[in-house]
Amino acid sequence: MPRLWSLVRLAALAILFAACGDTAPRTTDGGVPVISVCSSPLSTCGSLCVDTRFDARNCGACGNVCGEGAVCSMGSCGENCPAGFGECEGACRDFQNDALNCGMCGARCAPGQTCVAGSCEWTCGPDESDCGGRCANLLRDPSDCGACDAACAPGQLCMDGACIGNCPDTLTACGGTCVDTGRDLRNCGACDNACPGNQICGAGVCTSFCPSEFTDCGDVCTSLDRDPNNCGACGNVCGASEACEAGVCTVICRPGLFNCDGECLDLLTDRTACGDCFTDCGPGAVCESGFCEATCTPGLTPCDGGCFDLDTAKNNCGACGVACVGDEACVGGVCTLDCLPGETNCDGFCRDLTSDSLNCGVCGVSCGERQVCESSRCQLSTDCPLGFTLCGTECVNTTNNPSNCGGCGRACGRAAACVASTCRDLGLVPGQLYMIGHDYFAREPSADRVLANAAAQSTTSGTLSIVIYTQYADTSATGEVANVEAALRASLGLQGRTATFTRLASDTTSALTTALAAADVFIIAEQERSHPNPTATAANWETPLGDFIGGGGIVIVNYFLDNAYQLVARPTLVPGSLTVSNATRASSVIAPGAAGDPVVTGVVSGYLAPNGSSVLNGSIGGTPLINRSTGGALVLRFDP
Repeated sequence: MPRLWSLVRLAALAILFAACGDTAPRTTDGGVPVISVCSSPLSTCGSLCVDTRFDARNCGACGNVCGEGAVCSMGSCGENCPAGFGECEGACRDFQNDALNCGMCGARCAPGQTCVAGSCEWTCGPDESDCGGRCANLLRDPSDCGACDAACAPGQLCMDGACIGNCPDTLTACGGTCVDTGRDLRNCGACDNACPGNQICGAGVCTSFCPSEFTDCGDVCTSLDRDPNNCGACGNVCGASEACEAGVCTVICRPGLFNCDGECLDLLTDRTACGDCFTDCGPGAVCESGFCEATCTPGLTPCDGGCFDLDTAKNNCGACGVACVGDEACVGGVCTLDCLPGETNCDGFCRDLTSDSLNCGVCGVSCGERQVCESSRCQLSTDCPLGFTLCGTECVNTTNNPSNCGGCGRACGRAAACVASTCRDLGLVPGQLYMIGHDYFAREPSADRVLANAAAQSTTSGTLSIVIYTQYADTSATGEVANVEAALRASLGLQGRTATFTRLASDTTSALTTALAAADVFIIAEQERSHPNPTATAANWETPLGDFIGGGGIVIVNYFLDNAYQLVARPTLVPGSLTVSNATRASSVIAPGAAGDPVVTGVVSGYLAPNGSSVLNGSIGGTPLINRSTGGALVLRFDP
């Protein structure tokens, strides 16, 4: 009878756990989920997680409301907040560290910023890595896909740390990766549509409030029913072994284990929970197959209150406490990797040597770049994106690639361009300085193309090495520098070109000279914070920049306001008098006679200049390539 009753208990337990997944959480009379666990130092008050130390509506305890004019300080109602805190609507807020009230009430830091000593500062976020002093998302950055400096091939995207050809149907290709435009702060509703710091993205719309089915949790609209980082309430993070189900953090046990009051136990062998979560066999007894026994059946060994076959037990293999790891199985008392037919044990991992590019034919033999493992041999991959051709080990667009124009190996030479698969002599002088009136806070396809065309005039036929001066520029994740890099990646990629980027944050002559030594293109980004002494810096830069241009280098200056252009205003670089005027969203038309210039190739005539555009007037001495319809040069070239 005892064994029969235990079997009944086990069957009932299995039915109970199977049903738990479909059972709604306990709710209030209004149907609002009651949060069972809040992350410290928050406390559960009804359906919310609150900080009773500083919440004037729940001061010291749920429902304890401070009187009019009073504040809640360390769980007690009083007249003043502690040092370093300030009053915000009756609650004491940490102005030094609170990202929602940084330095003052309501001063919310932008996504990607943290509050440090009362000031919003940019730091690498939890989804970013430090790649030599710059922040990169290794899961979605095509220049650092899976690892720093691991760039995807032209035309490819980076998703989950791997280079792919196309995005899944539910995602959109933006900036070299796949994003959900329904909730992505930087691509809300459409690519490059970034929400301001005080807004969130919900259902593809930047808004201060989330749609009815979502909740505003600082910088994201999310579902409190299933978000493990905001389960039931914003900031309520589920544990590593928990999932968020219907707004409640629920322990998820692996197959074979049962959730006993938040702990995953094996009811067949656990002496403290033998057969069900409530039966403790007591000292000296053992649990065998879910039954309490005085001793183990012959052939089994007692280990920590359970009975195990040491020949097959994965957690007690050969002896008590000897656990096999990973995919290992216990066979004859020895931990053995149980590989499938056709797989080989490579240092504890099962690998298919016929197709594994890291273990091709033999364990440890890795295939090279753009190679795949086929039939146990490393072979050159012929899989290039649509419109590209494999030339050697690189996928190129032979319609505009100057090194492979119309076919692999057909080089156009330094002073020619590849147009429609034909080399055309453009009579260019190696090395130029370009001025572009866009600041690239906003993106526009023709503006992006102008920038890429200018950079592509470098005599380098392979990957371009681009240095960007950023000392007084906006280097945020959605600022001008990031947009310049994204524009170049996208537009150069359309031409079958690739580029690497280095940011220069010093204006010393030695730093500039060192950076230019390995550069093909030097870009002066829009100086949003205005360089404090551009005249002196321009004098120091004149010689190294002149040598760089004379040796075939390309210099590009973005935006005429905020004194970026003054950094090159020297007689040997940009002669003449410069007068600046603003041309925000001005219709710009390609200047007569410039239509054949390579910098305006592919640029739409009469495109609408994006916000943050300016023009130059006066005796400038350069060659206007694109003019504003109402006067003034938007893009100019200065030859050495």
